Amino acid sequence: MKTKLFANPFYCYVLSFGLALLIYSWGWSEIYPTLTADVSIFLISSFMIALYLGKKISYKIEYKKITGSDASKSIIMLIILSYIVEFTYNKGIPIFLLFSGADLAYMDFGIPTFHVILHTFTCFYTVYTFHQYTSTKDNRLLLFVIILLLPNILIVNRGALIMTLTACLIVYLFSIGKVLLSRVVVLLISACIFFYGFGYLGNARSFNGDPYAFLRLTKATDNYTESLIPKEYYWFYIYASSPFANFQNATLTSVKHRYDVGTFITWELLPDFISKRIVPMEADYDGLNRLDYSINPILTVGSIYFEPYIRLGWYGPILVFLFYVTFVYFYIKTFPRHSKYFTSGLAILCVISVFNMFENMINFSGLSFQMLFPFILSRLERYRVRFIGFNVNRVRFPLFAKKIRFKI
Repeated sequence: MKTKLFANPFYCYVLSFGLALLIYSWGWSEIYPTLTADVSIFLISSFMIALYLGKKISYKIEYKKITGSDASKSIIMLIILSYIVEFTYNKGIPIFLLFSGADLAYMDFGIPTFHVILHTFTCFYTVYTFHQYTSTKDNRLLLFVIILLLPNILIVNRGALIMTLTACLIVYLFSIGKVLLSRVVVLLISACIFFYGFGYLGNARSFNGDPYAFLRLTKATDNYTESLIPKEYYWFYIYASSPFANFQNATLTSVKHRYDVGTFITWELLPDFISKRIVPMEADYDGLNRLDYSINPILTVGSIYFEPYIRLGWYGPILVFLFYVTFVYFYIKTFPRHSKYFTSGLAILCVISVFNMFENMINFSGLSFQMLFPFILSRLERYRVRFIGFNVNRVRFPLFAKKIRFKI
């Protein structure tokens, strides 16, 4: 199987939502509503459009090796120093404060605005550094990747860690070209072990090891409860399919829509660090009451389409989907094909496509804002910058022969 498929954002969208639909069809929970015709038609239509657009841009999706950057050490040092400043501003490192009993969340960490720029750049640069590693196999670069992943752990941002690792996985799959059957088998076995452990830890942490407590809480069917399938896998089923179940449930229970177009645009199409400054969370009625339409109070995510439907009915999901595919299409079409940042930008787009199954990643600035960096840097490649006396960075673009010199 060619791994180029996993580096196409439109195909990633079809794969993620298609997998969720498949898992949803297992019918292991009684609280899941039956799949309706309107939802099926909407999703199948979106799959057809995504497959068509995916084929249209597939000619640009080719893995290209890049050389290691001389600036990596300096940039990583600057990132580390920036986080030290933030830890000082925060009066402690979040993970250690958490172990000491402090009540905190990663959303409250850091210097306002500066942290958004720093953290999103760190995540992007991790993916870019990993692309350098897959190109050169220089183990020093792999060490840099591990260092760049540490801030996510130190500020207890599990979501950003998982998304960045997913982007790195996409770059890796892209780099190997194709997956042999033996690797697929190993991957499937590894996934089974991982999800078993995920469920086991979930039961241990939340229900003192009782494997049936979560099943009772979310009303697992008798057929599943009495089956020979290990109960630990039920956690995977719920996490993978409940966002889709919430969306389906919203289409059945959300019947009165406010049709507040301004708030819809603000909270569904703009990054959240901008949204909350235009329409504060406490003033967003639909956002505050979104859980009234979920299948269970503890299952809070509902895919990219959940809130748009609550806000505008079917107009919401349709507009969000059209905005998503238009943005992805023109981002790829206008991105310089031979830029060394193209693969990193592509991987981030794929992560957005995959995780749209869980939440609106367009609105989530921790991910969507990352796309600015590869795009801007690809434009700066037209200049060759040389720092005399302090050889830190060199940026090139073959169409221009100019040299810009700075004496330091």
